[in-house]
Amino acid sequence: MFLQKDTPPVETDTPVATSETLPFTPTDEMDSNGVWYAACGYFNGYVFSGFLPVGPHGEPYYRIDVVDGEPANTPPDGPLAWHVEPRADGVLRIHAAYLQHGALRATQWSIDYDDAPATPAQAATVAVAMPSQGIAVLRYDLDGGFSHNDAINVRLHTRRNDGGTWVYNDTVASGALASIKTATADAECEADATEYPRLWPGRVRET
Repeated sequence: MFLQKDTPPVETDTPVATSETLPFTPTDEMDSNGVWYAACGYFNGYVFSGFLPVGPHGEPYYRIDVVDGEPANTPPDGPLAWHVEPRADGVLRIHAAYLQHGALRATQWSIDYDDAPATPAQAATVAVAMPSQGIAVLRYDLDGGFSHNDAINVRLHTRRNDGGTWVYNDTVASGALASIKTATADAECEADATEYPRLWPGRVRET
């Protein structure tokens, strides 16, 4: 078993505990507030299996948020996929899809943006409601008066309100996050020329 704070463990790390039988409870504790990641795998004395898919979507880690010594405010999942499409007149269109069941499901999309290389804020400049069940599909146009060739960092989160506190799928403020993408505004092309043919499986192209 592997346990690490702030970033997921890697397979070259030293395990915090081993056991020949399951179930097993390690003695190592999550002794401070923050985001913790647990991972595990099999070892036969010669070959390590690699991390097992223990996350809710097959991630090789399980995330645990600790507040005051207790697991709390587990964030919703992030988007299944998303991208930013440059369109005519400097508009940037955000496409995204999300699916999660149960009490941890997000209720809103949270969008913020800023000129690159600045990191957009986590708090929503734009909030878009999601349906309460099923697949949530986002198609939202950022019409920020962008000039031609402006590089814009777009930050997209899913979020849920827990007792008056917004809980975001990604709580680390870093420009390297998957929740931030950079797009270049195109204010000179005609509408047909800005069609962006990148699709995810099952998505129908807009016309």
